[in-house]
Amino acid sequence: MNRSHAPLPDARAVRRFRRKVLDYYRRAGRVLPWRQTDDPYAILVSEVMLQQTQVDRVIPKYRAFIRRFPSFAALARAPIPAVLAAWQGLGYNRRALLLQRCAREVVHRFGGRLPDDETVLRTLPGIGPYTAGAVLVFAYRRPAMLMETNIRAVFIHEFFPARERVSDDELLPLVRLTLDRRDPRRWYDALMDYGRPSRIELAVLVDRGGRELPIRPDYVGLILNLPASQRVNVYLAETGGSDEVAIEAGQAART
Repeated sequence: MNRSHAPLPDARAVRRFRRKVLDYYRRAGRVLPWRQTDDPYAILVSEVMLQQTQVDRVIPKYRAFIRRFPSFAALARAPIPAVLAAWQGLGYNRRALLLQRCAREVVHRFGGRLPDDETVLRTLPGIGPYTAGAVLVFAYRRPAMLMETNIRAVFIHEFFPARERVSDDELLPLVRLTLDRRDPRRWYDALMDYGRPSRIELAVLVDRGGRELPIRPDYVGLILNLPASQRVNVYLAETGGSDEVAIEAGQAART
């Protein structure tokens, strides 16, 4: 059964929502190295690294990688073992190989300049719809439509607080309506910070849109031998700039 879409908020509600998100960003926005550059290469590297890897783990590896391979040309001509060595600790090494293949195509096809066209970007190795949109927003400040887990969480929390299931088809009109077309980069940075999870339920393995998975890529999960009636509380907290997960036994589940 199809659910009819909720009416879009009026202009006053949109302004109020934007102000709430941006006020939070001014108070608590993160200072991240890829937010300090307009270099399309550096931004692409950050986007690929952030796929399935926690931000705090990415920061030092990103800085070292950019120092070692400062451009598409440098990465394209690097020996594969050197690229993999620089990637070590991030996991999912296939990302590094795809990034190098992408760099080679950018050099050979586009003279070392990353295209600013979404359709062309998506022809490059390892660049899908989200990454292409992120490059347009963060490197070229184009008002592209982005949808990832933090953004999804914001719009569900603010506009569908009583709903358990909300489809992207319902969220995308809100993303489009509230998008700051004058400064889309700042707006999406603010949304992503505002939507950071402060708590995780047992669904800790929920798809986070390829970003900020709060689990090490080489982590082996803990098996809890508990009766079905036993509840377990799982919390996410930021301690000293790092996201940490804590598990504690709870009360028996009510039947």
